[in-house]
Amino acid sequence: MIAESGPALYDRVVLVAGVVGLVFLAVAVVAFVWLHLAGTGLSPLQAAVSRYGISPAKQGYRVLTISLGLGGASVAVGVSRAVSGPGTDAVVTALALFAVARALISWFPMDQTGESSTHGRIHGLLALVAFAGIAYASIRLGKVLRQHQPWSALSSVSLDLGWVMLADLVAFAASRIAIDLRKYFGALERLFYVAFMGWLGVVAVFCVVQPHH
Repeated sequence: MIAESGPALYDRVVLVAGVVGLVFLAVAVVAFVWLHLAGTGLSPLQAAVSRYGISPAKQGYRVLTISLGLGGASVAVGVSRAVSGPGTDAVVTALALFAVARALISWFPMDQTGESSTHGRIHGLLALVAFAGIAYASIRLGKVLRQHQPWSALSSVSLDLGWVMLADLVAFAASRIAIDLRKYFGALERLFYVAFMGWLGVVAVFCVVQPHH
């Protein structure tokens, strides 16, 4: 809970968690943009973001994934201290799973087309855990905050972004069998990245501002 005594006081741990989260998110955004300007020849419309991890720009992909993992972990710390009520533990757990999966995934690169390896399968599992985890965290936090007045303004934003992420996950699955969608897989995944990075950013800002009324 946010520490209070007479006038509203900041919880310094929540404040630091928010600032650290924003710093790592900024690094992630820079890395994400750099990957698209690095001259890899990958199509943003079609190629999965993970393909940067098996391209000459793989170190940039590692910076992206590790910074997202650390940013997610920081936001998890902030939420765990600033928000209370049924469902909060589930949000923090989902964020922790996201953070671990993102931090590890660059060490398990995706397979080249036509290949099938243990590393590739682990990559797919980590991607699923991360994406499902943060979509769930966003939707669940939105529902939790309906009953948490100081942060209630975040509820609808969290829910909206969560539903965007969930819709994208459904589209990912559909693109496996629908040829018309498959050629837009890269664009769909990048929309997911924008949605979840935006969500992490908004939650981190709330950790910094710590609204009390």
